[in-house]
Amino acid sequence: MTPFVATEPIQSLSKSNFPVIYRASHSGDEIGGVLQKSRALAIAAAGQLRAGFCVLWKSVSASMREFSGRRSWVAVVKCCMPFSDYIVYVDESGDHSLRSIDPHFPVFSLAFCIFKKSDFVDTVVPSVQRLKFEFWGHDAVVLRGYEIRKQHGDFVILREARARTAFIDQVNKAIEAAPFTVIAAVIDKIAHKKKYTEPRDPYEIALVFCMERLFYFLRDLGQGDKTTHLLVERRGAKEDAKLELEFRRICDGNNQAGKMPNLDIRFMDKKHNSTGLQFADLVAQPIARRVIAPDQPNRAYDIIERKLRRDGKGNATGYGLKIFP
Repeated sequence: MTPFVATEPIQSLSKSNFPVIYRASHSGDEIGGVLQKSRALAIAAAGQLRAGFCVLWKSVSASMREFSGRRSWVAVVKCCMPFSDYIVYVDESGDHSLRSIDPHFPVFSLAFCIFKKSDFVDTVVPSVQRLKFEFWGHDAVVLRGYEIRKQHGDFVILREARARTAFIDQVNKAIEAAPFTVIAAVIDKIAHKKKYTEPRDPYEIALVFCMERLFYFLRDLGQGDKTTHLLVERRGAKEDAKLELEFRRICDGNNQAGKMPNLDIRFMDKKHNSTGLQFADLVAQPIARRVIAPDQPNRAYDIIERKLRRDGKGNATGYGLKIFP
């Protein structure tokens, strides 16, 4: 780690009046150091620095170091980043295998649904709870696109035409009214195999595309120095471990945007009945279907399309939706 002199006023970094000599490490978790004549004073100063800057902290330590030819005690505060104002729910549609490709669904789609936490708690969750109470009288139902389309399990009620029309209309209204942003990637597996002699796993490609765009999205909102969690549904120990490994590799800099120390991943069981994961499930399939059959009427996509991340000119292609190759 290379120390550097703070370029901002000390008070903007800390409540402490002690000299802050650096405020970030390459790993992103050392947020400050204070220079003092003794170890005890350095530890005390670091405590004030932590209180003024960190929300969550790991440790405070002190060591003798040399700066500008002088040896002094330096206390370092290691902390976790404060949490961001946003939460991301992730789901996919289609099989990411390249060995056997379904000609009727030859794509893999990955969708990130990004919610501001205050909107999620105050608006999104209540709207879904009301929908479930209206159609089932309880909220134990998990909204899953596949089961809705097949009218299986709890969704046998949709075999009755009036109930089906009313339900689909209410779901569409809930998605349309919900304040959230979508970042998605769709991999055309047939074209991908034709173009590359050693094609990469479509899930890995889609993940890096979505994470890069999420990183820029959060940075533009001033959330780049805060931890944002990505919630993913559990698929099995082996698959989850592989996904987490790829996620960590991307965060460590294996992407076009650079290191992403502000992103973290958590896996959830279906039984948790997560509203956010249900939204992501309902979003991923219509996006994939749009790429497969762009001329086919797709009311769900028409609603989702307005949620896609866009550039300053309103373009979603490449910003909120990446189609590859």
